Amino acid sequence: MSITIKKLEDALNFTEYFLDAIQNTWIERGYDVEVKDILREKIELVKEPNSKVTGIVVFDKILPVAIAWVENNTGHYGNVVMFSINPNYRSTLAEACIDQGLFDGVLLEIVVVEDTKDYHNYLDQKNLVKNSRKRMCYWLDEGNKIEIEDHPYKFELLTEKDLDISGQISYDAHMVSKDYEMYPDLSDPLKRIQLEKKVYNDLYGPVIKPASLMLLEDGEVIATCFMIEVKCWGYDKVPWVFDLVVKPEHHGKGAGRILMCESLNKCLEEKYPICGLAVTLSNKYALRLYEKLNFQHVDEFFEYIRIV
Repeated sequence: MSITIKKLEDALNFTEYFLDAIQNTWIERGYDVEVKDILREKIELVKEPNSKVTGIVVFDKILPVAIAWVENNTGHYGNVVMFSINPNYRSTLAEACIDQGLFDGVLLEIVVVEDTKDYHNYLDQKNLVKNSRKRMCYWLDEGNKIEIEDHPYKFELLTEKDLDISGQISYDAHMVSKDYEMYPDLSDPLKRIQLEKKVYNDLYGPVIKPASLMLLEDGEVIATCFMIEVKCWGYDKVPWVFDLVVKPEHHGKGAGRILMCESLNKCLEEKYPICGLAVTLSNKYALRLYEKLNFQHVDEFFEYIRIV
C-alpha cells in the first residue's frame, strides 16, 4: 500500500464513484431506499462557508479506496459516515479518521454502510472514549390514549423562558445517571442551558410545543420533557424525545413516567404515527422506564470521542 489522504473538499470529483458503490452495497444488503442523492446533498455541504461537514478521502497510490465525512451538528456532537471500497482498507480509514482529528473533542456516532463491525473493533483498540446507546420507538396507535393514574402533579408547557430551569434540571439529572459524561456540550450547567436554547430554536428540528412539558409539584418544576420533530424511519415527521429528566431528589416517585405518558398522549392528539428516542445503555433507570411503557428496540449504535 502507498496511502495518501486528501481533504474531502479537495477530492469532490471522486464522490460519485463512492456514492455508486454505497448505493450498490445498500441494495446488496436488501434495502431498496435510494440513498445516493441524500448522501450527495450532505457531502456537497462541505463547499459552503463555515460548513458543518468535513471529511477525508483515502487513496492507495492514485486509486480512491475509502471515504469518511462528518456532519458536526453542535460543534461537539455529530455523526461520521465511513465506507471502504475493499475490506482491506477499513482499518486504514479508521486510523486516518483518528490521525486527521475527526474525533478530537467531538462525539461522533459511527454510521456504517457495510455490514461489518470492523470500524468499531478498530476504534475500540484506540485511546477513544466509547458511548453505547440504543434507539427505541413507540407506536402512537390512534385511540390508544394512555390512562394516567391520579397524581398530585400539574402539567405546564415548556416555553423559552423556562429553559434555564430545564437546562439546570437536565444537568443535575445526568450528573446522577452519569450517561452524558463524555458530551462536551453537557459538561457544565451553562453549556447545557445554551444547548437547550439552541434546540428550542430548531437546531435539530421544530419543537413540538404541545408535547414539550414541565411537571410541577406545589409550584416547583420537578421534571421536564423536551420533544422535537425529526425526519426518520421513512416518516417526514416523528416526535423525538430530546430529553426527559427528573430532579434527582424526586427520583422514584413515578414523575418521569407520568410526564412521559402525558407527552405521548399529546403526540397522539397531534396525529403523529410514531415516537422515537435514544438512550444510553448504562442508564438502567431510563431503559426500564421506556421498556415498561412499551417502547420497542430499534437498533444499537456507538459514539466515540478523543479527549483533547
